[in-house]
Amino acid sequence: MENLLSQEKLLEKIKRIATNIYSLPDLEEKLKSGKKLKIKFGADPSRPDLHLGHSVPLRVLKAFQDAGHEVIFLIGDFTAMIGDPSGKSKTRPSLSFEETRKNSQTYLNQVTKILARSFLQPKGSISIIKNFFHFTYVENRGGAWGVLGGKLIVFIIITVISLAIMIYLLKDFDIKNNSLYSIGLCLMIAGTIGNFIDRIIFHYVTDFLDFYIFGYDFPVFNVADICITCGVALLIIKILFFSSSETGVQ
Repeated sequence: MENLLSQEKLLEKIKRIATNIYSLPDLEEKLKSGKKLKIKFGADPSRPDLHLGHSVPLRVLKAFQDAGHEVIFLIGDFTAMIGDPSGKSKTRPSLSFEETRKNSQTYLNQVTKILARSFLQPKGSISIIKNFFHFTYVENRGGAWGVLGGKLIVFIIITVISLAIMIYLLKDFDIKNNSLYSIGLCLMIAGTIGNFIDRIIFHYVTDFLDFYIFGYDFPVFNVADICITCGVALLIIKILFFSSSETGVQ
Protein backbone atom coordinates (compact mmCIF):
# COMPACT_ATOMS: atom_id res chain seq x y z
CA MET A 1 0.00 0.00 0.00
CA GLU A 2 2.84 2.40 0.83
CA ASN A 3 4.41 1.81 -2.60
CA LEU A 4 1.05 2.43 -4.34
CA LEU A 5 0.56 5.65 -2.42
CA SER A 6 4.05 6.85 -3.32
CA GLN A 7 3.35 6.16 -7.00
CA GLU A 8 0.07 8.09 -6.78
CA LYS A 9 1.88 11.05 -5.26
CA LEU A 10 4.51 10.79 -7.97
CA LEU A 11 1.85 10.88 -10.68
CA GLU A 12 0.20 13.91 -9.05
CA LYS A 13 3.54 15.74 -9.04
CA ILE A 14 4.16 14.94 -12.70
CA LYS A 15 0.70 16.21 -13.65
CA ARG A 16 1.38 19.51 -11.84
CA ILE A 17 4.68 20.09 -13.62
CA ALA A 18 4.28 18.57 -17.10
CA THR A 19 2.55 20.39 -19.94
CA ASN A 20 1.60 17.16 -21.70
CA ILE A 21 1.69 13.51 -20.66
CA TYR A 22 1.54 11.20 -23.63
CA SER A 23 -0.31 7.92 -23.07
CA LEU A 24 -1.35 8.80 -19.51
CA PRO A 25 -3.34 5.56 -19.02
CA ASP A 26 -0.22 3.51 -19.82
CA LEU A 27 1.84 5.49 -17.32
CA GLU A 28 -0.80 5.10 -14.62
CA GLU A 29 -0.97 1.35 -15.25
CA LYS A 30 2.81 0.94 -15.04
CA LEU A 31 3.09 2.98 -11.84
CA LYS A 32 0.29 1.04 -10.15
CA SER A 33 1.85 -2.29 -11.16
CA GLY A 34 4.63 -1.73 -8.65
CA LYS A 35 7.32 -2.55 -11.20
CA LYS A 36 10.60 -0.64 -11.15
CA LEU A 37 10.66 1.61 -14.22
CA LYS A 38 13.64 2.88 -16.19
CA ILE A 39 13.23 6.61 -16.78
CA LYS A 40 15.43 8.06 -19.53
CA PHE A 41 16.12 11.76 -19.95
CA GLY A 42 18.16 13.11 -22.85
CA ALA A 43 20.03 16.41 -22.59
CA ASP A 44 21.44 18.33 -25.54
CA PRO A 45 24.63 20.24 -24.54
CA SER A 46 24.22 22.92 -27.21
CA ARG A 47 25.13 25.69 -24.75
CA PRO A 48 27.84 25.96 -22.06
CA ASP A 49 25.23 26.64 -19.39
CA LEU A 50 22.27 24.88 -17.82
CA HIS A 51 19.42 27.40 -17.50
CA LEU A 52 16.83 27.34 -14.73
CA GLY A 53 14.27 25.74 -17.02
CA HIS A 54 16.25 22.51 -16.83
CA SER A 55 15.57 22.34 -13.09
CA VAL A 56 12.00 21.16 -13.82
CA PRO A 57 12.88 17.83 -15.50
CA LEU A 58 15.75 17.34 -13.06
CA ARG A 59 13.37 17.61 -10.11
CA VAL A 60 10.98 15.20 -11.83
CA LEU A 61 13.86 12.75 -12.21
CA LYS A 62 14.55 13.07 -8.51
CA ALA A 63 10.88 12.37 -7.78
CA PHE A 64 11.12 9.15 -9.81
CA GLN A 65 14.25 8.20 -7.86
CA ASP A 66 12.50 8.87 -4.56
CA ALA A 67 9.70 6.55 -5.68
CA GLY A 68 12.20 3.74 -6.27
CA HIS A 69 12.63 3.92 -10.05
CA GLU A 70 15.88 3.85 -12.02
CA VAL A 71 16.88 7.11 -13.72
CA ILE A 72 19.11 7.14 -16.81
CA PHE A 73 20.53 10.56 -17.70
CA LEU A 74 21.87 10.77 -21.26
CA ILE A 75 24.01 13.62 -22.57
CA GLY A 76 23.81 13.37 -26.35
CA ASP A 77 26.13 15.34 -28.62
CA PHE A 78 24.77 14.42 -32.06
CA THR A 79 22.14 17.18 -32.32
CA ALA A 80 24.54 19.82 -31.04
CA MET A 81 27.18 18.85 -33.59
CA ILE A 82 24.82 18.96 -36.61
CA GLY A 83 22.90 22.07 -35.45
CA ASP A 84 19.29 22.14 -34.33
CA PRO A 85 16.79 23.67 -36.82
CA SER A 86 14.05 23.79 -34.16
CA GLY A 87 15.30 26.99 -32.48
CA LYS A 88 12.51 29.51 -31.95
CA SER A 89 14.35 32.54 -33.30
CA LYS A 90 17.05 30.96 -35.47
CA THR A 91 18.80 27.69 -36.21
CA ARG A 92 21.29 26.83 -33.50
CA PRO A 93 24.82 26.54 -34.95
CA SER A 94 26.66 23.22 -35.04
CA LEU A 95 29.36 22.67 -32.41
CA SER A 96 32.59 20.73 -32.46
CA PHE A 97 33.07 17.51 -30.51
CA GLU A 98 35.31 19.37 -28.00
CA GLU A 99 32.72 22.12 -27.46
CA THR A 100 29.95 19.63 -26.65
CA ARG A 101 32.23 17.95 -24.09
CA LYS A 102 32.86 21.26 -22.31
CA ASN A 103 29.18 22.22 -22.40
CA SER A 104 28.24 18.94 -20.72
CA GLN A 105 30.14 19.91 -17.55
CA THR A 106 27.19 21.84 -16.12
CA TYR A 107 24.85 18.94 -16.82
CA LEU A 108 27.24 16.54 -15.10
CA ASN A 109 27.46 18.84 -12.09
CA GLN A 110 23.69 19.00 -11.63
CA VAL A 111 23.21 15.25 -12.07
CA THR A 112 25.86 14.43 -9.46
CA LYS A 113 24.13 16.77 -7.02
CA ILE A 114 20.78 15.07 -7.61
CA LEU A 115 22.42 11.73 -6.89
CA ALA A 116 24.06 13.14 -3.76
CA ARG A 117 20.77 14.49 -2.42
CA SER A 118 18.96 11.24 -3.25
CA PHE A 119 21.43 8.67 -1.94
CA LEU A 120 23.87 10.41 0.40
CA GLN A 121 21.50 12.64 2.36
CA PRO A 122 19.93 9.73 4.29
CA LYS A 123 23.32 8.11 4.97
CA GLY A 124 25.51 11.15 5.58
CA SER A 125 28.82 9.64 4.46
CA ILE A 126 30.05 6.61 2.50
CA SER A 127 33.70 5.50 2.59
CA ILE A 128 35.14 4.80 -0.88
CA ILE A 129 38.86 4.61 0.00
CA LYS A 130 39.37 4.29 3.74
CA ASN A 131 41.04 7.32 5.35
CA PHE A 132 41.40 9.03 1.96
CA PHE A 133 38.18 9.49 -0.05
CA HIS A 134 34.55 9.58 1.08
CA PHE A 135 31.21 10.64 -0.36
CA THR A 136 29.91 12.98 2.36
CA TYR A 137 26.67 14.93 2.07
CA VAL A 138 27.06 18.60 3.06
CA GLU A 139 24.67 21.52 2.60
CA ASN A 140 27.00 24.51 2.24
CA ARG A 141 25.23 27.80 2.91
CA GLY A 142 28.45 29.78 2.59
CA GLY A 143 31.40 30.02 0.23
CA ALA A 144 34.69 28.13 0.27
CA TRP A 145 35.35 26.68 3.73
CA GLY A 146 31.81 27.83 4.64
CA VAL A 147 32.73 31.54 4.88
CA LEU A 148 29.85 34.04 4.97
CA GLY A 149 27.42 31.28 5.85
CA GLY A 150 23.77 32.27 5.43
CA LYS A 151 24.54 35.38 3.33
CA LEU A 152 22.47 34.21 0.36
CA ILE A 153 21.83 37.68 -1.11
CA VAL A 154 25.54 38.49 -1.01
CA PHE A 155 26.38 35.34 -2.96
CA ILE A 156 23.62 35.99 -5.50
CA ILE A 157 24.93 39.51 -6.17
CA ILE A 158 28.54 38.31 -6.44
CA THR A 159 27.52 35.47 -8.76
CA VAL A 160 25.47 37.69 -11.07
CA ILE A 161 28.33 40.18 -11.38
CA SER A 162 30.87 37.39 -11.97
CA LEU A 163 28.71 35.75 -14.63
CA ALA A 164 28.18 39.07 -16.40
CA ILE A 165 31.95 39.61 -16.58
CA MET A 166 32.65 36.04 -17.77
CA ILE A 167 29.89 36.15 -20.39
CA TYR A 168 31.35 39.43 -21.68
CA LEU A 169 34.77 37.77 -21.92
CA LEU A 170 33.24 35.09 -24.17
CA LYS A 171 33.63 37.61 -27.01
CA ASP A 172 37.20 36.31 -27.35
CA PHE A 173 36.10 32.65 -27.36
CA ASP A 174 38.10 30.72 -29.97
CA ILE A 175 38.50 27.01 -29.28
CA LYS A 176 41.00 26.53 -32.12
CA ASN A 177 43.30 29.51 -31.73
CA ASN A 178 42.86 30.35 -28.05
CA SER A 179 42.02 27.00 -26.45
CA LEU A 180 43.39 27.54 -22.92
CA TYR A 181 41.42 30.75 -22.54
CA SER A 182 38.25 29.32 -24.11
CA ILE A 183 38.22 26.05 -22.16
CA GLY A 184 39.10 27.78 -18.89
CA LEU A 185 36.35 30.35 -19.29
CA CYS A 186 33.72 27.72 -20.17
CA LEU A 187 34.68 25.63 -17.14
CA MET A 188 34.38 28.66 -14.86
CA ILE A 189 30.97 29.61 -16.28
CA ALA A 190 29.70 26.03 -16.02
CA GLY A 191 30.84 25.68 -12.41
CA THR A 192 29.51 29.09 -11.39
CA ILE A 193 26.08 28.44 -12.90
CA GLY A 194 25.99 24.96 -11.36
CA ASN A 195 26.38 26.31 -7.85
CA PHE A 196 24.14 29.30 -8.61
CA ILE A 197 21.24 27.00 -9.52
CA ASP A 198 21.64 25.27 -6.16
CA ARG A 199 21.55 28.57 -4.27
CA ILE A 200 18.44 29.78 -6.10
CA ILE A 201 16.45 26.56 -5.73
CA PHE A 202 17.65 25.17 -2.39
CA HIS A 203 19.37 28.20 -0.75
CA TYR A 204 22.51 26.10 -0.29
CA VAL A 205 25.13 24.31 -2.41
CA THR A 206 25.29 20.52 -2.33
CA ASP A 207 28.85 19.30 -1.66
CA PHE A 208 29.79 15.63 -1.50
CA LEU A 209 33.47 14.99 -2.44
CA ASP A 210 35.43 14.53 0.78
CA PHE A 211 39.21 13.92 0.81
CA TYR A 212 41.63 13.28 3.67
CA ILE A 213 45.07 14.47 2.51
CA PHE A 214 47.99 13.56 4.82
CA GLY A 215 45.59 13.41 7.74
CA TYR A 216 43.94 16.75 6.89
CA ASP A 217 40.20 16.65 6.24
CA PHE A 218 39.97 18.90 3.19
CA PRO A 219 36.71 20.92 2.93
CA VAL A 220 33.99 18.99 1.11
CA PHE A 221 33.42 20.20 -2.47
CA ASN A 222 31.55 19.25 -5.66
CA VAL A 223 32.00 18.92 -9.44
CA ALA A 224 31.19 22.60 -9.99
CA ASP A 225 34.06 23.57 -7.69
CA ILE A 226 36.38 21.35 -9.74
CA CYS A 227 35.27 23.11 -12.93
CA ILE A 228 35.90 26.54 -11.42
CA THR A 229 39.32 25.56 -10.03
CA CYS A 230 40.47 23.96 -13.28
CA GLY A 231 39.16 26.94 -15.26
CA VAL A 232 41.07 29.42 -13.09
CA ALA A 233 44.23 27.27 -13.38
CA LEU A 234 44.00 27.26 -17.18
CA LEU A 235 43.59 31.04 -17.29
CA ILE A 236 46.60 31.50 -14.98
CA ILE A 237 48.70 29.24 -17.24
CA LYS A 238 47.52 31.24 -20.24
CA ILE A 239 48.48 34.55 -18.62
CA LEU A 240 51.83 33.40 -17.26
CA PHE A 241 53.15 31.33 -20.14
CA PHE A 242 51.41 32.50 -23.31
CA SER A 243 51.32 36.06 -24.55
CA SER A 244 48.08 37.55 -25.89
CA SER A 245 49.62 37.79 -29.33
CA GLU A 246 50.12 34.05 -29.64
CA THR A 247 47.80 32.06 -31.83
CA GLY A 248 47.38 28.40 -32.57
CA VAL A 249 46.31 25.60 -30.29
CA GLN A 250 47.61 26.29 -26.79
